[in-house]
Amino acid sequence: MSIGAGGIRPCSLAFGANQIDRSENNPKTHSVLQTFFNWYYVSVALPLMTAVTVIVYIQEVKGWVVCFGVPVILMAISSLLFVIGSRNYVKQEVQGSVFTGLFQMVVAAIEKKHQVLPLDNLDLYYHKGSKLATPTQYVRQLNKACMITNPTEDLNPDGSA
Repeated sequence: MSIGAGGIRPCSLAFGANQIDRSENNPKTHSVLQTFFNWYYVSVALPLMTAVTVIVYIQEVKGWVVCFGVPVILMAISSLLFVIGSRNYVKQEVQGSVFTGLFQMVVAAIEKKHQVLPLDNLDLYYHKGSKLATPTQYVRQLNKACMITNPTEDLNPDGSA
């Protein structure tokens, strides 16, 4: 349950926020988003508290079969409602593969494998202000992917990577 909840809650929060009109001509966007997040957490916390109480009560009175059956039925109903309403949802267009950045980082680290990795000069890294821990030697090699080796080629005129 914890793996399932950990996988779905961040996604459902972002998916729900995408349903809100965030255009520049909508001055209420900030307050609507704030209200959404408040109600989202209430709608997560109350059913959890209720489930801890009611499901334990059902398990004690009716047994394990009914205790597991009730959440299955409720999940089936919620899945059905999700599918029925899915044609009305705002869906974001895919902007590339999740793995593209990972592969780019590995390729950049391989190309820069002979570079020296100084831990005292953080100006060599793209992400200013990040704190570097003392990782294993292999993970330290991956830090080389974000090193700026040639400022004239790696940086834009405004200083961004």
